[in-house]
Amino acid sequence: MRAIGSFFYTLALALWVGGGALYTFVLTPAIFAAYPRNTAGEIVGTMMPHYFRFQSTAAAVAALVVLALWRSWPGRRRAVCLALVFGAIAVQSFVQWRLYPQILEVKSRVASFESAPDAPERRRFRSLHGVSMLLNLLILADGMVLLALAPVRRVPKKESDSLFGE
Repeated sequence: MRAIGSFFYTLALALWVGGGALYTFVLTPAIFAAYPRNTAGEIVGTMMPHYFRFQSTAAAVAALVVLALWRSWPGRRRAVCLALVFGAIAVQSFVQWRLYPQILEVKSRVASFESAPDAPERRRFRSLHGVSMLLNLLILADGMVLLALAPVRRVPKKESDSLFGE
């Protein structure tokens, strides 16, 4: 049970961090580089609910595994990991259910993102978007810390464990 749980915990964290990094540092910049700003914003906006669901699911799986393996982890590590996972879930929930709807509401009042950069609604959008980006990076960092703290099962190496039987 512990080995399977550790596998799913590490997998959930890897998907959380890898998916978040791919979306944040590769896909979104590529879309904005390839399309006009308004079109890119629409594409990324279409992807956001899926991104939120993916990140929330990965964090929830990690939380469930921490709870399931509660007694098999050292006391301080399990408490820190549980606090980090639930902290990330809380931040992700805030972004998904409170901040993102505010961003969409402000975005709906912006006629174009390609003109009038100093319009009040554009400034409000930039401000909310900046908070969202900062919280996204915080969630990614949280996941990376959790990966660093993940229990690693160390198996003593035997001569017969070699890949080629040498």
